Amino acid sequence: MHDGLTRDGVALTGFLSLLGTPHASWARHGWRSCRSPAQAARGFLTAVLDGPVARHVPTVSQLVVTVPEHWLRTPEGSRARAELCGLLTDDIGLPVRALVSAPACAAAWVVAGHSAGYGAGHSAGHAAPPVGGSAGPAPRPGGLLLVCDVGGDTVQVALCEIGERETGERSVRLLDAETRSGGAGLAFAAAAVRLAYIRVHGQGSTLSVTEKLLRVFAEALLRGQDRAVQVLAAAAEQPRWRDACVCRFGAGYRLSAEDVTGCFELVVATIEDAVTGLLTRRADLLGAAPGASDAPSAPRDGSGGSPSAFGDDLDVVTVGGLGALPPRAGRGDAGRGQGFGRARSQRRPGATDGVPIVVTVDGSHRPEVLVDVQVYGHDDHISVRIPLRDDPPPDGYHVGVQVARTGLGVFVLRPVTGGQAQVLPLPENMRPPFMSAQAR
Repeated sequence: MHDGLTRDGVALTGFLSLLGTPHASWARHGWRSCRSPAQAARGFLTAVLDGPVARHVPTVSQLVVTVPEHWLRTPEGSRARAELCGLLTDDIGLPVRALVSAPACAAAWVVAGHSAGYGAGHSAGHAAPPVGGSAGPAPRPGGLLLVCDVGGDTVQVALCEIGERETGERSVRLLDAETRSGGAGLAFAAAAVRLAYIRVHGQGSTLSVTEKLLRVFAEALLRGQDRAVQVLAAAAEQPRWRDACVCRFGAGYRLSAEDVTGCFELVVATIEDAVTGLLTRRADLLGAAPGASDAPSAPRDGSGGSPSAFGDDLDVVTVGGLGALPPRAGRGDAGRGQGFGRARSQRRPGATDGVPIVVTVDGSHRPEVLVDVQVYGHDDHISVRIPLRDDPPPDGYHVGVQVARTGLGVFVLRPVTGGQAQVLPLPENMRPPFMSAQAR
């Protein structure tokens, strides 16, 4: 069953992560379908079950379906679970046994794969789930595993405890999780399609063309995922690979490794924000982990702390899409992270050249932030307005900017007193004439 549904299962997982999202979020992040998410999911599932994999379904007596972790913790998630159960059991007739946390399942699959000795001479057809990337040390009983789950519209990170029963079987317990919305798989796909289209045509596409290209891009990326992973891994280590083609789609559209890396900056910033928030908030869990010598370092420069300050005893795994792992994600070397579900973790060099900025909340434009940008080494500056997703509460805000090699990157607004940061794309009109390639 697993081998037969691997490729469709990847697409299905990403699609179902969109269910239960508030309507306001759809409007904000680009949902334009005339159908509701539930109706669209019903059509998608029906198409999958009518396809080549349908012959596997009658042999399955029970299904366990993974859902976003916050569905298990919030009232909105409770309603979404009820809607999904009705869709799968009543409308389609699937034998669903339970809905469980996606990050917890990812952790369990990784632990099961290591326990079975996967990664040493086993093929992708092995009974254990396919785990890409170099085989690192197996998660230790009593240790912690950090799961970074990149979905369609959300990024989830979870801390899981690895246990061992008297029978020798490994167990996984989810201790805590953090979710960020917006800068996830859909944002990456939209940025990639926009870049490829502008490069060919010299201008942006219409809404209908963008929707069609998004589907074409997703299909091409899925077909060539193995090559994409290999090229990105090579480009991370050798600059000469940065112009190598990662994906071709549509009528002459092409994306290089450097293009894909740049388009993924927004997702990386979202992952880093979620990881930092979780590890800072649950420093008590990290201090109790085996091998943790000292308590986490105090936050530096008021930034809320750096994940790299937490030591080197935390195993890391990424789930989804291209499996991009943020720099310093978790305790220690991000290179120990492992891809999962036909993905592979990538170490990424930071693109955070110095761009000092000063932020002022303009009372006459409540949903905007007025940003003065001064490039390092220049006396001149420009002022631009960046739309906020929500009205920020009265508070002081730490400001960060992550500059991409394609586009201008993202602007991060983090409350001094803690809480969820806003990750906002920087508008193209903020590029000053004196901003050189080196300053970018």
